Amino acid sequence: MECIRLIDDRMVVEFRWENVFAYLGYRNVIASALMTRLFVRAFAELAPETPPDRDELSMLVAFPGSGIIEAVELITRLPTRHPDRFIVDTAAGPERAPAAPEGRFYFEVGLGTVRNAFVFSPTVLDDAFRSMVMQYEGRRLAEDDDHAYRRFKMGKVREILDCPDSDLFAACDVEVPLN
Repeated sequence: MECIRLIDDRMVVEFRWENVFAYLGYRNVIASALMTRLFVRAFAELAPETPPDRDELSMLVAFPGSGIIEAVELITRLPTRHPDRFIVDTAAGPERAPAAPEGRFYFEVGLGTVRNAFVFSPTVLDDAFRSMVMQYEGRRLAEDDDHAYRRFKMGKVREILDCPDSDLFAACDVEVPLN
């Protein structure tokens, strides 16, 4: 798995999935995998020759889950350094973007005046995924249910981390820059 690379104050900063997971914690292990893959792909598209500069990034998220927002903070620092360039809009994105508990799995990542949109695959984030999360997340579980849910989560993480880009999400250009 490639790592996330970006420039912060003229220095290259790198994050691997393990770093994102360590920051987000086990409760948000799936978000750590999704956001790692998103940033690796987005940065490769937006800045193929050199890592992007944190101070030139912008972002829109259509699913404001805690793990998602925390990952955006860790990687981009947008919520604290540039809140004017960090937008949460649960109505954003196409209908084909998989539904989330609030909003959908749709993201826009910008660098300067260029911005790309990313829709996660509905085959990876399917009804079975949503059902498991709605049934078990944030609840005190019996030991057997807890083990089963942990196995499910780690299986989903492995699927996300190992999935080819073309099967994980679709990207498209967005013409209007974030302000």
